[in-house]
Amino acid sequence: LIRWKIFKRWAIQILKGLEYLHSQDIVYRDLKPDNCLVVDTKQKKTLKVIDFGLSKGLDSAKTLGIGTPDYMAPELIGAPSRMKSGGGYDPIKIDVFAMGVTLYLMLLGRYPFEDPTNHSTLSTMKNIRAGNFARPQKGVIDSDALNLIENMLAPDPEKRFSLKDIRNHTWVQREREQEILLQEYDEFEKRLQDVRRQKEREEEAKRQREQEISLKRYKE
Repeated sequence: LIRWKIFKRWAIQILKGLEYLHSQDIVYRDLKPDNCLVVDTKQKKTLKVIDFGLSKGLDSAKTLGIGTPDYMAPELIGAPSRMKSGGGYDPIKIDVFAMGVTLYLMLLGRYPFEDPTNHSTLSTMKNIRAGNFARPQKGVIDSDALNLIENMLAPDPEKRFSLKDIRNHTWVQREREQEILLQEYDEFEKRLQDVRRQKEREEEAKRQREQEISLKRYKE
């Protein structure tokens, strides 16, 4: 489990990462915490998506069974009713589903489709195909965040959120507004520190000039 504040930031960063990849006509196909790297600097922690071994061009991503079972959408594991009418699948919706599983795991510390009484991969895949995942009790997590994840995990890709839907969702918009405010505050603090350092340099330069003048008068 991770702290709520950190989760919110990382969720937005994962979204931005997928948006960038898809804008470059690349589908990731194996999004999961193991493929996310957190870069820790003095200023902040930044989550980056790594390991593009299963990535593919959007137009050429057609192979089934690609990815890690716990994060694979129904259409990837042989659910004909979830495929496109002409066969194949929407690779963008594959990444959305995996992002939903990732956020669920980060937030609740367990896999959404894992059967607590049967931890087999076969049981997990059965739940994925049926869209059966463990919903937390009311009040455990933010209701808007849960609604977002539920829409990302919709078994029918036609009903599953797109990245645009995620971006426009109430929870994301609210958190982005807070993020923007935090960024503006950080930028203000940085500018304020720059002003303070400049003032300190000016005061130090003034002291040095006064010392030089005093020393010159003493020698005279």
